[in-house]
Amino acid sequence: MNLTLFSEEWLRDLAARAATIRLDDVSTSVVIQQHVGDQSWFATISAGGLCVTPGVAHRADVTLTQSLVTATAIARGKLSSQQCFIDGRVQLDGDADALIAARPWFAALDQIAPDQIAPATAQATGPDADPSVA
Repeated sequence: MNLTLFSEEWLRDLAARAATIRLDDVSTSVVIQQHVGDQSWFATISAGGLCVTPGVAHRADVTLTQSLVTATAIARGKLSSQQCFIDGRVQLDGDADALIAARPWFAALDQIAPDQIAPATAQATGPDADPSVA
C-alpha cells in the first residue's frame, strides 16, 4: 500500500499500527496533540497502550504545531526535529517534560510507522517555502 504522508489514510494506518504497541515499563499518561498543516490528531499514551485519534484533543499535555513542509522534511530525515524546534519551525506548547517522558513511545512508533509513503504535497510560503526539504 502506498500512502501519502500525513493524509487521512496514512493517519488511519498509523492509528491501527499504534494500537498494537505495548510497552511494559510505561508509568506515564500523556496526551500529545499534533497539528501538521491542516491535519490534526492526538496520541493518548498510557500504561494500557497508545491510541492515535484524528481531530483535536479535549485536553492535551503537549501540543506540537508545524507546517506540512516541515513535518514532511522531518519525517524523511532531511531536517532534524530538534533543529526545527530551535529554529521555530516546530512550536511546542505545554509540558515539555511530558513529551520527554513519552520518548519510548516515539521510538516504538518509528518502528511501526507506515513504510510505503508517497510524497506529501504542500504549498508553502515564508520560512517553510524551501522546496529542497519537501
